[in-house]
Amino acid sequence: MSAILDMLKNNRVRLKTLLQEWSGGNIHTPVSAEEGIHKYLFQNPGDRHVLFLVCGANAINGGWMSIFSIARESRQFFEIHRAGVAVCTGLGEIPLRRYTKFDNDELILPLSRVLENINPGSEILIHVPEGYIDSFLVENISRLRRADLRWSFNILLQNIDQLPSRESVSRLQELGQVTATVAHAAYANADTASRLGCPVHMLSTWICPEKFERVPFQEKDRLIIVSPDPHPFKSAIIGKIREALPDHQIIEIRRMTYREYRSLIRRAKFTFTFGEGLDGYFIESIFSGAIGLAIFNDRFFTDDYASLDGIFPDAQSALQSASEFLTLANEPAQFGKISNAQFRKLAEKYVRSEYLRNLREYYALYFHPSPETRRLGTI
Repeated sequence: MSAILDMLKNNRVRLKTLLQEWSGGNIHTPVSAEEGIHKYLFQNPGDRHVLFLVCGANAINGGWMSIFSIARESRQFFEIHRAGVAVCTGLGEIPLRRYTKFDNDELILPLSRVLENINPGSEILIHVPEGYIDSFLVENISRLRRADLRWSFNILLQNIDQLPSRESVSRLQELGQVTATVAHAAYANADTASRLGCPVHMLSTWICPEKFERVPFQEKDRLIIVSPDPHPFKSAIIGKIREALPDHQIIEIRRMTYREYRSLIRRAKFTFTFGEGLDGYFIESIFSGAIGLAIFNDRFFTDDYASLDGIFPDAQSALQSASEFLTLANEPAQFGKISNAQFRKLAEKYVRSEYLRNLREYYALYFHPSPETRRLGTI
C-alpha cells in the first residue's frame, strides 16, 4: 500500500485533474469523487484491469443495464482474471459520475484519466459496446498506442445489426487481442466470427426469471405495452390491437425510469415489441406474467421460437392475425396456456448459472494472468 501511496503522491496534478473532470459530470450520488477514486485506484493497486466503456449521457436502455451487470458479475471472478474492474466513460465522452435511471451502485471514471494513473506495464482488457467501437476507441487509437501498456479488447455484441466492421476490428488488433461476446444464440456462430475476424464467445444476458414477479391474469390490468422501436407496420398493428381490445389502455415505453417500466410490465397483460423481437421488452414481460408478441426475426430468434404462440412469422401476418390472437387470448384459460408455454421456453434459455459460467469461461480463456494458461478459444 505504501508504494501505491507514493505513486499517487507523485501524481497529484493528474489526480487533481481527474477529480475536477469526474466531478464535472452529474452529481446524483451520495458518494464523493474522492471516495470513487479511492475505491478503484487504492483498492485495485495491481497491474491488471478490466474496464467497461459507457457513454457520458445519463440514459437507460437494455444495453447499458447489461453492461453494468457484466461489470458487477465480473468482480466475483477475481481468482480467474486477478484484475480490478471499473466502468468508465469512453474516450471523448463527457465525464459522468453515475447513471441514475436504473438501480446500480457503479461509480463511473473517465477512461482517459484512469489510463494516466495506472502502473506502466499494466495489462488492460477493455469491454466496448459494439456500436461504440469507433467513437470510443478507433477514432482515438493514437491515444492508446503506448508501449508501456498491454491491451486486450472485447466487443460486447448485443445486436447483430450493429456488427462492427472488420476494418475497425483490425485496427484494434494492431494493439492487442480482440474477442467478441454475444447476447443471442442465433449469432453465436462461425459466421459472426468470420465477419468480425476474431473469436466469438456466447455470453447471454443478465435477464432471468427469478429477478421478476410473475403476476397471474386475474391480477393484471387492462393494459397493453408497446416498445418504442420504429417499424413500418407499427401504426397499423397498434390500430388492430385497439380494435381487438378497445377497453384496454395502450402505453408506449418512453421517458420513464426502469422502476416505472417494471411496474408497468407487472400490470400489463400483453406486450408487443417492434424491435429485434428477442429483446428485454419481450423477455421481461413474459417473466412478469404477460404474453409477449413479436415478429419473428432469424437474426435474433433461433428456429425453435418460430412455433411459439405470440410470435408472428412476418409483419404482414402480425397485421392480419394480431386482432384475432388478442381476442382469443384475453380470457383466463387461454391466457394461462399461452403464457405458461412462453415462460417455460424462456426459462429454459435464460438461466443465471449458465450466464455466470459463460462469463467465467470467457476470463479463463481470454484474460488469465498466467501466459502458459492463456489460449485462444474457438467456436
